[in-house]
Amino acid sequence: MTSLVAVISGNFFGGKLTYLATQIFSLPAESPWAYRAALFCTSLLSGIAMSCYLRLKHIPISADHLDTRTNSHFFKRLFGNLESFGFIWKLLLGQMLIGFGAGFTVPLFSLFFKKVYHATADQWGTISSIAKLPMFFGVMISPKIARKFGSLKTVVFCQYLSIPFLLLTLFAPNIAVAGFGFAIRHALMNMTEPIWASFYMGMLKPKELSTVSSFITVGWNTLNATGTRIGGSFLESGKHQWSFYITGLAYVIASSFYSIVWRKHMRKT
Repeated sequence: MTSLVAVISGNFFGGKLTYLATQIFSLPAESPWAYRAALFCTSLLSGIAMSCYLRLKHIPISADHLDTRTNSHFFKRLFGNLESFGFIWKLLLGQMLIGFGAGFTVPLFSLFFKKVYHATADQWGTISSIAKLPMFFGVMISPKIARKFGSLKTVVFCQYLSIPFLLLTLFAPNIAVAGFGFAIRHALMNMTEPIWASFYMGMLKPKELSTVSSFITVGWNTLNATGTRIGGSFLESGKHQWSFYITGLAYVIASSFYSIVWRKHMRKT
């Protein structure tokens, strides 16, 4: 919750920083130096945060959750603690599909709003911060929804429901409507992250968690970066609508995949 409030504040004031830099240093509008000033402030705050982390004390992980077998074979040492392979490959495949689809649009939203709706840095900062508010309320109510309908069913439903708002962002008549679509899509795709993590972590053994989390991070980011590279080409060539179509299709395929392979969990309430 604290991090969410911090992100909302950062998005709002981040958009104002470029404007302040142009006023303080008498820079022209949209000057690269104004953006560099904002990035410098971000780097400074990140450095302060890292200094706080360095003061934390390391607590060794209990040996009860570790596989203490010694084996010189690289792959056995890497995968030796995994047992739930049937669950893991389904989890990874769905996550990589979502990461690939999201890569086409999510990292490029700021450029999309600037090119299509002519948004300024100040406007984009305001849109980004306001977009976190629906997610704030969504995170608060999602546990209650999950208890009533089931964790997996809630996650899948929210992913399906985000697609119309993704398309609303693309076809909106003005920046205000596009910002609304962006905000609701953002909330629906992110409000269920805590219950999603709780669901799949509960299906894994403790000794598998760190390895599987690493696989999810690597797989998701690799496919996400690939999608961003292709999506950037679409945006530059004026074919940005294809990025939204591919994102929506990836969400549909991943959500349908989870619904099919984990049918018994979809029926649980």
